[in-house]
Amino acid sequence: MKRHKLFSTITASILVTVLATSGCTTTSNNSVTGFELEKEIVNYSEVSTMFANEMLKALPESSEVRRYSLYIEDSANVGYLKSAAEDNVNLFYDRFAEQLKDFDTQIIIFSDPDWAKKKIEKIYAGQDDLNLITNDFGNGNFFDKKSCNDTNSLYGYAMKLSKPLIVISAQCTSLKILEDEEKAPIQLSIISHELVHVAQSKISENDGNCYLPNWFIEGQAQAISSIVSSYKGKNYQSQIRSDWFNYNPSGRLDDNEKYVSPGSDKGDGGVYSDGSLAIEYLVARSGWDKMKKMMTLASGISGGKCGTLGKMTYFKESFRVVYNQEFQDFQNEVNKYLRWAIDNS
Repeated sequence: MKRHKLFSTITASILVTVLATSGCTTTSNNSVTGFELEKEIVNYSEVSTMFANEMLKALPESSEVRRYSLYIEDSANVGYLKSAAEDNVNLFYDRFAEQLKDFDTQIIIFSDPDWAKKKIEKIYAGQDDLNLITNDFGNGNFFDKKSCNDTNSLYGYAMKLSKPLIVISAQCTSLKILEDEEKAPIQLSIISHELVHVAQSKISENDGNCYLPNWFIEGQAQAISSIVSSYKGKNYQSQIRSDWFNYNPSGRLDDNEKYVSPGSDKGDGGVYSDGSLAIEYLVARSGWDKMKKMMTLASGISGGKCGTLGKMTYFKESFRVVYNQEFQDFQNEVNKYLRWAIDNS
């Protein structure tokens, strides 16, 4: 499942905060952080359940009005896409209503690229980014069947426009796969994955998310989609998680100082697998509210100037403040879980 995304710039609100910029010892000033350092999780087998329980508790179901439009092209409107795509969008909105209430998200699922282009041109007529979208998403060959490379699955792309756009391609997906109920949970989770990217843009008030590492951006989308998606009324977290290990896990988190946009050909597939495991662990250990706080803080201290310092400086500073821990120390901690999970996948 090949996933892409690209966010355009929106204005970040600057959070005024005092950060320690010298030294490399972990701060313990709880008047600044407001948090204690949590203990490492010892029983790794409980992490995925702890993560799911924390997320579902932190994101109670909501009755907020859903603002989205779902378009499924006729040749793609078969099998589990026909029966469960809309249900998965609604399920996600039930949990993320607060993050998505200001957006009128446009979701397009297609097999015929010409149909998808016409639909996009109609919705976004006159917008500056229209050419980028319809020109194979920046030469990413999104609308070119030659790019399938024997990939027999859905793949998606999210873009932050005046109306956030999610495009999910079934042009590489055979009718047999679209009607394969065993593969349905994993394939449908792509819808939630892309919706997470839209929610991220609200939480972090992002400037292309260039102050968040790739493993965090894609891993968060992977991890959350494993619990906020369903098929025939059932959740398939375990089955979806098993698919993570197809994405080149390396059992480590990189600093990502040399930033590579998520979804690019230069990106490491491990950002999906290792990243999703790391997100699981961090939420299980420290909760969802802290993670949101850290994302917002990173956005604020960057001030939309992602090129002025090392790309991950803002992330590491906000991580230190919110979690009362140096990111390098967290790397050492979570890498043990990553290696365990990969060995026991």
